[in-house]
Amino acid sequence: MYKEDLRIETGMSSATLAKLGKNQIVSMDVLGRICEVLSCDVGDIVSYISENKMMEQM
Repeated sequence: MYKEDLRIETGMSSATLAKLGKNQIVSMDVLGRICEVLSCDVGDIVSYISENKMMEQM
């Protein structure tokens, strides 16, 4: 599936899709819609990285 197809099927905006591409914060509602479209669990599309770990990676 292309990103644009996912954007259309979930009804998310282009700005939200851009946030996903930049690893920025999106709402749980958006994550829920993605899971519904992809028939998956939120743990399949999200991972948690602590702020300290993220700063180390920069």
